[in-house]
Amino acid sequence: MTVADYKSHYRADAELIEDPSQLSSVRRNSERRRLQRIVRILRLRPEDRVLDLGCGSGWLAALCAARGANVTAADVSHAGVLAARQRYNEEVDAFAVADAYDVGLRSGSFEVVLLSEVVEHLENIPAVLEEARRLLKPGGRLLVSVPNRETIVEHLCIHCNQLTPANAHLHRFEAA
Repeated sequence: MTVADYKSHYRADAELIEDPSQLSSVRRNSERRRLQRIVRILRLRPEDRVLDLGCGSGWLAALCAARGANVTAADVSHAGVLAARQRYNEEVDAFAVADAYDVGLRSGSFEVVLLSEVVEHLENIPAVLEEARRLLKPGGRLLVSVPNRETIVEHLCIHCNQLTPANAHLHRFEAA
């Protein structure tokens, strides 16, 4: 699958991203614990500028903002960003439609860049990590989280009638 294919698939799938409040209680609690752990690891300070790149529902961005950070939530999907803005407009400082390969924001703008459950979707991971590095201030922090030991299966895509990886995951990761 090429980057162009990824973008079209992701934009279509992003319209189906569930509102966190609509998740089953088991999944919602599991996801809440995962996101809270990320926020604890970050040890955010009120002056921190945070970019949640690939923000999906916007939930992680809102949790970071609740710690006093100045948060920008960005995603390649217009529909995803609109839904995140509708959910968390009061909590999150800014929203942007942005491509992880070329975010279009000023270099050295952020103390923290988050790629939470994002890189498994991307064709060229090193290019996205380089873009994240460009966006970080000197001494800034990058946090990447990915599914562990996931089995990637293909299914027939309802958008293009082609075999595509489930959940649009192109990569599998395993803790060392």
